[in-house]
Amino acid sequence: MSLIDEMTIRTPENVTLGAPVAGIGSRFLAALLDTVLILLLELACVFAALSLVPHTFGLSAFGPALIAIVVVAVVIPIAYYVVSEVTTGGRSPGKGICGLRVVRLDGVPVGAAESLVRNTLRLIDFLPVAYGVGFLSMFLTRPARRLGDLAAGTLVIHDPRRARTPARAAEMGRAPAATAEPGAPIPHLDRCGPAELGLLRSVLTRTGLAPKARAALTAQVAASLWTRLGIPDQDPIRSEPPEAFLERCYLQLSARLSPGG
Repeated sequence: MSLIDEMTIRTPENVTLGAPVAGIGSRFLAALLDTVLILLLELACVFAALSLVPHTFGLSAFGPALIAIVVVAVVIPIAYYVVSEVTTGGRSPGKGICGLRVVRLDGVPVGAAESLVRNTLRLIDFLPVAYGVGFLSMFLTRPARRLGDLAAGTLVIHDPRRARTPARAAEMGRAPAATAEPGAPIPHLDRCGPAELGLLRSVLTRTGLAPKARAALTAQVAASLWTRLGIPDQDPIRSEPPEAFLERCYLQLSARLSPGG
């Protein structure tokens, strides 16, 4: 069985995306980097807790302090992964360095509920030591998914972040955007929600596609959105370059769904 597989994702808009699934090696490296950061956070909390014991509470507080240390050791890793994955579109610091990202099976970035499930189950995946159960699960499933991913309906894909320089834009088969302004309001965009926003983010940040493949993908997604928004055939929006239209949709939808938007 290959350690790197290709996962076909069917999005809520009935768009098919191919996602290179992360293998055991890259996931182990990402987990190792995250573990180092988690240990540093835990050590800082432990030293902070111990520093309070002799000066404030006396030796009788060692028992509660040890309990607090155990709680911190369990809570910090879960909070670390959930907060980082939800706020960065599925990238913990280790995953970001290794070019990995967690997504739902429909391609939408992982949400708080899925992240909480998959990261709480790390406690089981880690058994007996060093992700023994997790590695076994990834060896036995295709594409490779640990128990947390199976329970949460998620997978980890290769999705490196790369800057959109003019050279990168040319590689993707499009002219670099002259402006980041959202432009004129797109009609009926209120019919879209977080799922569509996640789809747009996934498409616009997708790397590794040949220019023709990227053009076909953006045209497919744009056509799906035209239908969803009820844009007639003669509307000038349909003559807009598909990727430029998707970027405007993303900017306007992101602004509308953001807190206070």
